[in-house]
Amino acid sequence: MPADQLVRVPNGNSPSVLAVPAGALRGFYDVENLFAPRFGFSYSPFNDNRTAIRGGIGLFYDKPEGNIIFSQLNIPPFIQSSTFQNGNLSNPSGGAAGAASLLGVSAIDPHLKVARTTSYSLGVQREMPWAFS
Repeated sequence: MPADQLVRVPNGNSPSVLAVPAGALRGFYDVENLFAPRFGFSYSPFNDNRTAIRGGIGLFYDKPEGNIIFSQLNIPPFIQSSTFQNGNLSNPSGGAAGAASLLGVSAIDPHLKVARTTSYSLGVQREMPWAFS
């Protein structure tokens, strides 16, 4: 790490940071040129303008700014909880503490792609008679 950047990155010259190879990928995912088209329409099939057919479709993407590193301790079977062994119902915490659990286990999908969704809708609306709402 360049010396002038150590102010921005605490412990940037620690052995764990320096162990990352110089040719390692820069970033968690490849840059994708994402095209997100949308199309919508509204149509009145009769001359009375009391019926409308509306619809639309679009392609949407997630913003991978956070939540791409997932702790493996917050999901079963590693949910952190207090464990006491050899306790009894009158004093549940009176037993010996359970074995220490793992700390700081995280995972990243090495083939991370930006999440995408296609969303669509189609509806028919009709004005109710006698100004009923």
